[in-house]
Amino acid sequence: MAAGHVPLVLAPFSLSSAEVPEAGDHAELGQLKQAAFTTPAGHVSNFMPTAEGGFVLFVQALQPIDETKKVSELPQFLSQVRRARQSEAFNLWLQTEASRELGGILKDLSAQKTAAGTAKQP
Repeated sequence: MAAGHVPLVLAPFSLSSAEVPEAGDHAELGQLKQAAFTTPAGHVSNFMPTAEGGFVLFVQALQPIDETKKVSELPQFLSQVRRARQSEAFNLWLQTEASRELGGILKDLSAQKTAAGTAKQP
């Protein structure tokens, strides 16, 4: 325990976990997942900077998947993935359409400006 820092013991969590309550506001969930799942079991993660300073994570072990839990949670997980992909596809379509529309508007404005400039010349 260096400089008065207290280690936190986290309950096991997975890539699909929505929260890690023990971490509180000390670290973002994405940072914890990145540190945990890119660090081999029995090793310490690289330092991860946070608004409060940062953290390192010691990965004790990777636990096997609970098959019963996997089977019961799979439909909900697939539904979330499906919604996320649909949202991503819609946002990409919307961005493409908005860019196309903006390009047309700018082209029309340029043509109007050119026509107005031509009309003023004697």
